[in-house]
Amino acid sequence: MTISSTMDPGTLRFSEHDQPPPEWADIVDQGLGDANDAAAPLHEVQRLAVFVHDDGRAFVGDATIVGGSLQQRPAVIGGESRQRPAVIGGESQQRPAVIGGESQQRPAVIGGESQQRPAVIGGESQQRPAVIGGAVGRIWGGACELQQLWVHPSHRRQGLGAELVRRFEARAAARGARHFYLETWSFQAPRLYAALGYRVVHHDAHFPHGLVKYTMAHGLAADLAAPEAVVLDFWQRMASNHFDSLSAVLAEGFVLEWPQSRERIRGAERFVRMNAEYPVQGRWRFTLKSLVAGAERVVTEVVVEDDATSALALSFFSVAGGRITKLVEYWPEPYAARPERAHLVEPMD
Repeated sequence: MTISSTMDPGTLRFSEHDQPPPEWADIVDQGLGDANDAAAPLHEVQRLAVFVHDDGRAFVGDATIVGGSLQQRPAVIGGESRQRPAVIGGESQQRPAVIGGESQQRPAVIGGESQQRPAVIGGESQQRPAVIGGAVGRIWGGACELQQLWVHPSHRRQGLGAELVRRFEARAAARGARHFYLETWSFQAPRLYAALGYRVVHHDAHFPHGLVKYTMAHGLAADLAAPEAVVLDFWQRMASNHFDSLSAVLAEGFVLEWPQSRERIRGAERFVRMNAEYPVQGRWRFTLKSLVAGAERVVTEVVVEDDATSALALSFFSVAGGRITKLVEYWPEPYAARPERAHLVEPMD
């Protein structure tokens, strides 16, 4: 570490925190925001949103009217009540939240629900229809990020989420966006995004409880053609159990080979039918354990499970032109350890 000659090293100290003091965290937030503003023309970033309303519900001020009853609830951000202006040199400055090093305006949330608060004119709160869903993001030039997608539980599984994304993309495209990306968790809506044409371009499975975080993109032809991204997209589509969607990542002359049973399947259509017709208890689940990618080849280790069985698949993919041309798969079976090497080995968990 190099310390400027104008500083006294004896006055510097480090402190570590599991719960950072809010005022100190806001100083870092303020400083990073100022540095970002100075380094790039972030004023060009435009907010973009599409909401769906239910005229049968309405908000008044910080209260929610549902079926005629009034419920007062505090506003929260990210599910946690928070009012934290930045403090610098004793002066309070209100700044937007910074996520991932970028300045981001977060919408108000009421009880975990996204809410557009009504305007107050002459001291009186004006009633507006309730927001029961929304897609919120930002656009900068040709790139558009979908940051939030939410639909009220009472209106889910009616196609509103997909329609919000389509309208959000259409509005962004009208403003020049051609490339779309987002981050989502395995417990959120990766299957929905895959059905809408998004592909997984990165994943992180180092979180507890088997949770996976995905970065997904739509329209980035060069990045999406990368072999690793194509194979990740393949497994995401397999996990959706919507096997007809696999045709989007399989080449016209796709070939599957199982050397252990000496079987071969030619054509994407037959591969899709095989997966759709295969007997299953419940739903198929796929857990990616490892992935190694090269210029044209990708190897994965995946645990395949349903409610009755569990197996390990070692899959060797050949990828060209953004599609899988060949898949060679091995299904190793467990076997008992040999007693003559017991003095040299230790059991694995």
